[in-house]
Amino acid sequence: MFVQDRYTSLISLEFDFYSKENETSVRMQLASATSRKVLRADVLMEPILPDFDFLKLEQMHSKKYRLTSGFIPYSEARLLSQKVFEWIKEKGKTLWDCDFSFSLMFKDFGILGTPNVSRLNILKMILHYPEDAVYGLFPERKRFPRSKSIKNIYPSSKFYIDTPSSLSSNSFTFPLRKYYGIDFTSLDSGSLRFRYLGGTDYQEKLDKNWQVIDLSIDCLRHCITNPGLTEEEKRTLDSILESNQKIINSYSSVDAFVKEFPDITLLTDLTTNRQIVGTLYPYIRDRIFKLMSETRMTKGMINYDSDQGKIQIKDAVIENAYLFEGIDIFDCKINGNISSCDVFGCEIKDSDIFMSNLFNKTVVRDSFFDQSYLNSTSVLIDCDVMGLSSIISGKMDGGRLISGKVVTRQADISDMTEVISFEKII
Repeated sequence: MFVQDRYTSLISLEFDFYSKENETSVRMQLASATSRKVLRADVLMEPILPDFDFLKLEQMHSKKYRLTSGFIPYSEARLLSQKVFEWIKEKGKTLWDCDFSFSLMFKDFGILGTPNVSRLNILKMILHYPEDAVYGLFPERKRFPRSKSIKNIYPSSKFYIDTPSSLSSNSFTFPLRKYYGIDFTSLDSGSLRFRYLGGTDYQEKLDKNWQVIDLSIDCLRHCITNPGLTEEEKRTLDSILESNQKIINSYSSVDAFVKEFPDITLLTDLTTNRQIVGTLYPYIRDRIFKLMSETRMTKGMINYDSDQGKIQIKDAVIENAYLFEGIDIFDCKINGNISSCDVFGCEIKDSDIFMSNLFNKTVVRDSFFDQSYLNSTSVLIDCDVMGLSSIISGKMDGGRLISGKVVTRQADISDMTEVISFEKII
């Protein structure tokens, strides 16, 4: 890849930051600092051409903002990032929950969308992208709940893998959720969004940020123009599939599951009777496969509650899971994205909790808490609470109460908590 090839790329930059100034003041200051028109995102009429030449400013809550550019040429994007970073250093700040995202498309021969990013071979991109180098530059983002590794591939068929290196891309399931470092769902709009960058003081790391943007441009162009897998990429695919082989092998029967995961106790309605569990296994194995592939659970208990029709886990220690979704979680230590779950007596850290309920002395640290419920015995430590449906009956120690409802007769909001807004429930 020649460096000059980067100059045919178009880049949309998205800066998250905090400022004590009001929206009007921030908008005027950024317009002066960048020499560009800055418009409020909520007054713009859709649709907007992708290569718009102004900046959009969105006030996410009273002190947090997001500034977004259109798709602009490479050299302009570098200059814009330098100007915005300098402004943030002087007038704002960034914290652990701030993203510096970027999206890429190309404009070869003066034609927007050439080469066509939407035709990207996703499998090729996952295998070729130098993710270890990115995490090496920003190691704290590896545990961040919204920039998970894309190196997570499973065969579409759960029953066998036959010479996986020779199979087509259609033979595999890819990470197409919003929690990953690359958002492949953005391909529908003809661009590709990257979410690896950000965190506290990201504005102090201009060179490192652009190292990641440069290697992402190079990798994306290479994968579009050379869609076939190399021998090295085939070996990488084999290695990823091999690391998931135990989960795939466990799908066929209870006996296979027990063989592959001897430290996990499998139950139905709290009984370990092999005949009963075996009878129900064909009906629940898809959900167990989903649980295993998205959490990488290796120890603990998995129970199927037939009355509720729910999967439940207990006594597990799970680091850096992709997603816990629609299950009950008891007495576990976990880190990951938690959606539509009931959680009891757990320790949670560095997670994104959405539409879930926390009970029985659950303790959460350094996490997002959105549209969820915290009961009177549970605690949030240094967490961001948001969402009009969030209800706090327990304790908040530090963190930010951005929005939601507080049961004032039960909740304990510490003096160290930054209170932005909330609704009282008497």
